[in-house]
Amino acid sequence: MRLYPADYRREYAPLIAQLVHDLAREAQARGPLGRAALSATALADLAVTAMQERLSRSRPLSRSALVRWSGLASAAGGAAFMAGMLTPLHGPLRIAVPAGVLGMAAGAAGLFAVLHGRRPGLERLGLLLAGSGLALGLLGMTAGDALGPFNRWGRLLNDGEHLGLAFIGAGMVTWGFVAVRTGALGRWSFTPIPIGLCGLAGLTFIAPDTFRALENGPLPLVFSGAWILLGLALLLRGDTEVRAPVTSF
Repeated sequence: MRLYPADYRREYAPLIAQLVHDLAREAQARGPLGRAALSATALADLAVTAMQERLSRSRPLSRSALVRWSGLASAAGGAAFMAGMLTPLHGPLRIAVPAGVLGMAAGAAGLFAVLHGRRPGLERLGLLLAGSGLALGLLGMTAGDALGPFNRWGRLLNDGEHLGLAFIGAGMVTWGFVAVRTGALGRWSFTPIPIGLCGLAGLTFIAPDTFRALENGPLPLVFSGAWILLGLALLLRGDTEVRAPVTSF
């Protein structure tokens, strides 16, 4: 709660405490994985909403602070997504996976901030691909799941979610190339590449049996773990004031 502005805490602390209590009571019956899902979801929501409240009440964050916040959101988002893959979630806990995608989107924004000005053309290409993929993924996980697999639009949105995974992969591979070539994240510059390679596996949705095999295997856990690793890299990077020379491609 201390990450929120003081006036926000005074006004909303009782409501937030009641919500966490209700979620914890539901998670308690689901064992350790249920409690892990709750913790990951709460952390992802904390990172995103606290940053929003701080931004709305104070001067704009410095670039380094924004990168650190995005790193926290990425790590929390990866953890929330992983929790959703490890155990079936019901009720309010179902928000863990879309909340995880929002955290990943924040991590992508932080990575873009770190790379900004290094390879403008490739940066914009990566932003278009990864941004489109994250949007398709979030739409499929929310509207697609709400409509269900027996609805034509629901199936279309779910297919879009799988295609979005490939877009995320292409975007992160593009950014990973830039990060490695310019040393943008120091020794951790490789971290976008595992996300990209896992994401590109989404292309197998055109072969449903292969896609289901990958979806039911360890790949989603590797994918979410890679977002956690990127989040840690962004938290360690922080200082984005030192920039590589701008080039034309």
